[in-house]
Amino acid sequence: MSLSKLKASSGQVAVGVATLMILAHSAYSADASVSASGTISRATLASANPAAALASGDATSAGDVTTVVSAAGPAPAIINMAISPNTVATGGTAKVTWTASNAASCTKYGAWEGEAGTRGEESTGTLKSSATYLLKCKGNGPEVMQSVRVTVADAPPTISLTANPNSIAKGQRSELTWSTTNVDYCDKSGSWSGGGSANGSQTTGLLTASANYVLTCHGPGGTVVQSAAVSVSGAAPTLNLTITPNVVARGGNATIHWSTANVTSCDKSGAWSGKSSPEGSQSAGFRVTDTTFILTCKGPDGIVEQSAVLSVGETPPTITLAASPTTVNKGGSSTLTWSTTNVTSCDKSGSWTGGAAVQGAQSTGALATTSTYQLTCRGPGGSVVRSVQVGVNASAPTLSLAASPTTVKSGAASVLSWSSVNATSCTASGGWAGTLATTGSSSTGALSQTTRYTLTCTGSGGTASQTLQVNVTTTQPTNGNAILSWVAPTVNVDGTPVTALSGYHVFYGNSTSNMTHSIAVSGATNTSAEISGLTSGTWYFAVAADAVDGTESPESQIGSKSI
Repeated sequence: MSLSKLKASSGQVAVGVATLMILAHSAYSADASVSASGTISRATLASANPAAALASGDATSAGDVTTVVSAAGPAPAIINMAISPNTVATGGTAKVTWTASNAASCTKYGAWEGEAGTRGEESTGTLKSSATYLLKCKGNGPEVMQSVRVTVADAPPTISLTANPNSIAKGQRSELTWSTTNVDYCDKSGSWSGGGSANGSQTTGLLTASANYVLTCHGPGGTVVQSAAVSVSGAAPTLNLTITPNVVARGGNATIHWSTANVTSCDKSGAWSGKSSPEGSQSAGFRVTDTTFILTCKGPDGIVEQSAVLSVGETPPTITLAASPTTVNKGGSSTLTWSTTNVTSCDKSGSWTGGAAVQGAQSTGALATTSTYQLTCRGPGGSVVRSVQVGVNASAPTLSLAASPTTVKSGAASVLSWSSVNATSCTASGGWAGTLATTGSSSTGALSQTTRYTLTCTGSGGTASQTLQVNVTTTQPTNGNAILSWVAPTVNVDGTPVTALSGYHVFYGNSTSNMTHSIAVSGATNTSAEISGLTSGTWYFAVAADAVDGTESPESQIGSKSI
């Protein structure tokens, strides 16, 4: 977020997105002369990121500081980078392409190295493992880095399995031969068993019936299965006849499947008729009563017959149940709508009760918690249950924490008071500790040094936290005060209205890299603060804005004051 107004005048320091006023106070003399200057070493408020710079100035009257803000830095480089393809097999290649705008030079890192132009393309070369290609470009603005990654996948396994010959007379043998690629180990199943090498051959032995030999092989790239069948003439015929599904609603359809071995011809009977191939599938047609399908197959060594029954039942009931909307705020309502087919009665359960028409609509009424609505309907074809849930958003907790007074003399105490909404528990940390009520007050006890107090409150809608500081003044003659003021932000960097603020934090210290002291200022409209107990020397100050969603911006530009 940005503080849009910048002001620099006598007695003020423009602090990035705020105007920082520093008034000198001295324990020696109320009208002592103090000079001050401001410098900039940090970015402005985070979500704003306005490009502003702070000039320096000197003042001749006590506490006067003159500071000027100037603006904006160059745009950063923008990189568009891609790799195609992004997944290859071992030994494959890919191509990296890139274009960089607002850039003067680019450097390659990761799986490639060296200088690069601001646009171009380059082959990865043969890849044996996954790799990441990084490109860092710089123009007049900050350096920008982007990366792309290519994944090298393991090659899938393959099998070649043959039986020679694949058709023999009863009592003869066949030779099985197999070879594989990208395989670690294999397993045999079907008419043989045990483990198998990646490549090999094996005799079937004397066969009296047709056999099927299955080889399953595994490798880093997955699993593959292949089979080889050896047909034995003179073996007894076999038949497998199924129907899927075997139960349908009235008017429903199913599919008949069959396969055979050692047969020369097949005939249909029952609910179907005619000649049949040794294997195949066929629609059973739309049926309203139980139906039987018979298949009779003949071979050189006999006849085999099987039947499959398609059972027809009542049409099962269906329900469509919906809520609109499916999520509401606390106190809101949703509308439930439902429709059914093949249903004679319905009952409600869960967050609603009673009987229900076979179709309709109903409001949930005002909701305080997430609720589930269930509908059970029955018909000649059975019963069916459907449910729908309406979620209720929990309200986020809010917290207010204050100290009175915010500045005390050494040995004195301040009273902390707090209140929260939508919170179930609160925990103190920092200068106090323990579990506290969601609303209350507490004395700090006698204070000998400046102390920060943090309170965190939690509810079903989340967590809220606030921190404040009670400043302790001493009677050291070398101490002084600084009064700061700033202008609140009005817009975010993208031009939208600024996110609602809960207050500010003022950070200060004896150097720009050691601003370890801070005070909290509650309320978005409180845009000034007094810092007491400053020892002799130069002190540096910066302001950060706190949003109601718990986020805090980086500090503003830095102003300074000599004590």
